[in-house]
Amino acid sequence: MNFTKRQSEIIDVTIDLIAKGGIQNFTMKSLAEDIGISEPAIYRHFKSKLEILIAILESVREDVQKVDSQNDIYKKGTMVDIDKMLQMQIQRFIQKPSLASIIFSEEIFQNEKQLSNAVLEIMNDRCGLMEMIIQREQDLAVIRNDISAHTITQIIMGTVRFLVNKWNLSGNEYDLNQEYLENWAAVSKMIMV
Repeated sequence: MNFTKRQSEIIDVTIDLIAKGGIQNFTMKSLAEDIGISEPAIYRHFKSKLEILIAILESVREDVQKVDSQNDIYKKGTMVDIDKMLQMQIQRFIQKPSLASIIFSEEIFQNEKQLSNAVLEIMNDRCGLMEMIIQREQDLAVIRNDISAHTITQIIMGTVRFLVNKWNLSGNEYDLNQEYLENWAAVSKMIMV
């Protein structure tokens, strides 16, 4: 989905608003005030709050898929590529911490089926790609095969999720990148042959 300049601005301001005040304080009025336009002007770009939230998730998904395609990860991905993929996401959170607040906040999505389905779809895509790469690496005897690719994927994703949530809750007070690198090194030692 190609967003206009104004739509991208609306998405960015929405992310910041939700991160600051939670989803319950995100209103079209507060969004209009932060951007400096009228509420009706927002509706020319998005029909509803739901449409804006879906656009946020879609923009995240597109960014990730673009990087995957550029690096041909689907055809020749390795554990190094999984690491790069996760590091890219960590860097994105570091650059825009409010995005992590949204992506990892179940309460934002739990009461809206369309949003929870979109988040689940993104998770399933990421996990499916990672699982495929891990299975390939297991077939090449790079990764131990006495643990399923599915379980290894969940261990990796759970670790990343924990680190980002902890970092978010701490007010971003420690070096998320360094914490990720240390954990990646430990997980790699556990799963590599």
